[in-house]
Amino acid sequence: MPQHLSPAEEQSHFALWALLKAPLLMGADPTNLTDHALSVLTNPAVVAVSQDKLGVQGARVRTQWPSVLAHAGDLLALLACNDNSSLPAQSW
Repeated sequence: MPQHLSPAEEQSHFALWALLKAPLLMGADPTNLTDHALSVLTNPAVVAVSQDKLGVQGARVRTQWPSVLAHAGDLLALLACNDNSSLPAQSW
């Protein structure tokens, strides 16, 4: 199966959809998913952001996407748009 997104792009793409409270749809054959793609799609923290009962969408503020969650308080997503970024590493 051809790989169209890098692992970091897969994570960013899925996380932004979750932050925007959009329906999380998978447009791939589940039998052909890589282990990484499966871990992105089943990440409980990201899915919890998407399904938060407040349903408050994140809104872009420059390169930051702030939102609020029902039980966890505020949420801030930082998106690096180039390879020269110095954002701190995050584990999935």
